[in-house]
Amino acid sequence: MALAQCWAKDDDGKEYICMAISRSLSKTERQYASFNSKLFYEVVRLLSTLQQLQQQRPPGYILENVSPLSHRPGTKIRDEVFPYIASVIGRPVSFEAAQAGAYAHRLRAYWSNLFQNHQFRSVMSKVVRPEGRIVSSILCKGWHPRPVIRTDRSPHYVVNVVGEPLRALPTIMATQGSRAFRRARMGTVVRNQDDEDAEEESREVNLDEKARAMGYSASELRMADGLNDVELASILGLAMDRRAMELLMAVAEASRKGLPRS
Repeated sequence: MALAQCWAKDDDGKEYICMAISRSLSKTERQYASFNSKLFYEVVRLLSTLQQLQQQRPPGYILENVSPLSHRPGTKIRDEVFPYIASVIGRPVSFEAAQAGAYAHRLRAYWSNLFQNHQFRSVMSKVVRPEGRIVSSILCKGWHPRPVIRTDRSPHYVVNVVGEPLRALPTIMATQGSRAFRRARMGTVVRNQDDEDAEEESREVNLDEKARAMGYSASELRMADGLNDVELASILGLAMDRRAMELLMAVAEASRKGLPRS
C-alpha cells in the first residue's frame, strides 16, 4: 500500500494533512486514474517525501492544471474528478492568463504553498490587463486574425468584444495541426491578399506565434537539441504562461514579505 501525504493551507492559514491511499481505489479514484493520473500521484509522492525530509524548510511548489471552471457543471471531471483532486492537495485558485496580459485564453487552476488563496484572490481583483495588446501584433508578417464574432463570457476574462480587435486567441493547443483549427474559425489566421477574388488562405498559429502569445521566444526554444517544431509546440502547449507565472511569483514574494490579509 502506497501512502501519500501533502500539507496545504486553508484560507485561515491553518495547515492540514491530506492523504491518498492507492490500494482499494474508490470509484472516483479509478475514474481519475483513467485521466492519465500517474504523474499526479508521482508529484504528490515527491512533495510528500520532500516535506517529510525538510520539515524545517519545506519546499515551495506551484501546481497547475486546467481549471474546473473550464468544464460544464454536471461533467464527471468537474463534479467528481476535481473534488477528489482537491481532497488530496487542497483547493486551488483559478485565473485567466489573459488577465495578466497573455495573448491567449488559458483558464487554469493553481495550487501553491507560497501564498494563501484569499491573498491571491485579493490581488487578482485589482489586476487589469495592460492596454493595447492585440493578437495582430504577435503574428508573422502578412497575416491577420479573424474578426471577433463572439464576445468573451465568464468564466473567461473578457478581452474579446465583437467589433473590436482580437486581443486573445481562444486557446493554445499542444498538438500542431489540431482538428480544432483545421477549419476556418476564430483563432485561425488569414493571409493578407490584394486580390479580393483570390481564395482565402487560412491556418492555425505557428510555433513562433504561440511562443509570443505565451511570453516566450521560439528561437530560444529551438536551441533545444533534437526537437523539431511539432515537438516544441507540444511542450509549449503544456507549459505555464510566462506572464501568469510572473504574477504568481509576484504574489508569492509579496506574501513572503507580509501581504495584507485583505
